[in-house]
Parts: sequence; C-alpha cells; structure tokens
Amino acid sequence: MCNVVAMAVKRLEWRTATGGGALAGFIGGLALSVWGVLVAVAQRQDVWLAFKGPASALLGRRASDPGFEPVAIALGLSSRFALAVAWGVLFAFVVHGWSRWATLAFGVLYGVLVWLGMAYALLPLFGHEELARAVPFARAVAEHVLYGVVVAASYLPVQPSPRERRRAAARARA
Repeated sequence: MCNVVAMAVKRLEWRTATGGGALAGFIGGLALSVWGVLVAVAQRQDVWLAFKGPASALLGRRASDPGFEPVAIALGLSSRFALAVAWGVLFAFVVHGWSRWATLAFGVLYGVLVWLGMAYALLPLFGHEELARAVPFARAVAEHVLYGVVVAASYLPVQPSPRERRRAAARARA
C-alpha cells in the first residue's frame, strides 16, 4: 500500500512540476515579449520586430523586415512561447522541492544558462550563429536573466517547500 501512495505522490509532483513549469515558462516568454516592445519603443524601432525576431531561425531575413507581417509574427510568437515553455518545464524539474529563496536565486543563474544554451547550442544547431551575435552581449544576458527570474517567481506558487515534501514523504511511508 505504501508503494502505491508513494507512486501517487511522485506522479502528482511530476504533474505539478510539468504544469507549473510550463505556465512559468509561458509567463517568462510573455515578459520577454513585453520587454522587447519596451526596448523597441525606447529605441524608436519597429515594435513588430519584438514579435517577429524569434522567427529569424525559420524565416531568415524576412523576420527582420519592418512592419506588420502576420506569418512572421505568428511564427515568432509560436517559437518564443514553445521554447519558453520548454525551458520553464526544465527549470521546474531542476528546482522542484527547493526552498523558495534557492528557487529565486537559481532563476538568475538559470537565465544565464538559457542564454548559453540558446547562443551556443540551439541557434548554431539550426545554422543561425549570427542571431546570437546580433544582440549586444550585456543586453542578451540581461534579457535572459529577466526570463529566469520571472520563471522562478512564477513557479513559486506551485513550489512545495522542503518541509512540505518531507511531510508528503512521511505520509507516503505511513
């Protein structure tokens, strides 16, 4: 009986981490989109580039053309949110059960790790190394740290504390 309860607790934690991480990643992607628009407005650039930019790996130069382009915007937003959700789920699997402070602190480091993963693994894998270099280094890292912190903060409502995990494990053994 204890094994059945323990398996149920682990399955529930798996679902919590997956769902919570996906939502946190989506919120992080949303934060990056808003940030991109704010930067574009501040620099008097085309705000549509904030939405089309992530489609550059798929569309090449077409995603950099100024103005409203529905296909590029749809692909850009789809790409951004698909990656943001995937990175958010990975974050949740790593930090599930950590303390809230450790989760937030790791969010900063995780943002840097996501930037490294994107700049030196995913973009080059698809033949788009130049995209990683197109954004100034400090800005790229800062944007990804923003993503990591937003993901961490968004995950906190579903993050069980270490004490809650110990109690759940004790109930599963009882």
